[in-house]
Amino acid sequence: MTARLTLRTSGPRDTRALAAALAEAFESGDVVSLTGELGAGKTCFVQGAARGLGVSTRVTSPSFLLRRDYEGRVGVVHLDVYRLDDLGPAVAGGSPGGRAARARLGRR
Repeated sequence: MTARLTLRTSGPRDTRALAAALAEAFESGDVVSLTGELGAGKTCFVQGAARGLGVSTRVTSPSFLLRRDYEGRVGVVHLDVYRLDDLGPAVAGGSPGGRAARARLGRR
């Protein structure tokens, strides 16, 4: 069974707030996959989710590093795999176990 949920936000502030609220349900090992065009709000979502998970440091896009790690109630691994054919270099340490969710972000 596949469930679909559509949520809309009106800008970066709302996207961060929504992600922070959703992050309250995240557990160690959960995987959230975000896809979307440049400027769609992927990093804004990660910033809000990280805040909701207790990350106190500034969250930025890992575009040139491929990966950024953050400490919080649940550790956050922020990957940018746009230019990769293989996830190995970005994941480097094994794939996490747990629940998975996928979100498509876009402008409307």
